[in-house]
Amino acid sequence: MLAAVSSAYLFGHAGPQTGRGRRAASGAALYGLSFALGLLLGGWIAGAAALALMLPFAAEIARHPIIALYALSVLLVAGLLVRRARAPTPANGALLGLALGLSLLHRSPLLLFPLVLALYDLLPSRGPRAGLKGALPVLAVPLLLLLPWIAMNWAL
Repeated sequence: MLAAVSSAYLFGHAGPQTGRGRRAASGAALYGLSFALGLLLGGWIAGAAALALMLPFAAEIARHPIIALYALSVLLVAGLLVRRARAPTPANGALLGLALGLSLLHRSPLLLFPLVLALYDLLPSRGPRAGLKGALPVLAVPLLLLLPWIAMNWAL
């Protein structure tokens, strides 16, 4: 549902001039997130390599806005996952949970990822207190985002 609404807003129903500008902004965000993720993982060279790997997909992204929006949400999840790994605070966990919830509103391939991540956080080697602090926001925030959708489907 969110994919259709955001796709219509970003690319379709606002007129051709506005749609082109929004497509350009979406592409810039996609390339910027790719570069930022590479930068976080391995420095400037990795950022440039990540950007170079994304460039061949420009035409495909322009043709399929829903794919672009999902790619944005997955790149956002990946970047926040790296941020949370470097600084495992509850706030970073909540940001990651928010990004996961938004990606689940677009498409569902990451459906079990919050559960797997929470189980990883609860491993004995990570410590019981630290694990619970990391697992709770990653599970709770996506659930809060999905509750209205679940309730709507339950009512049908």
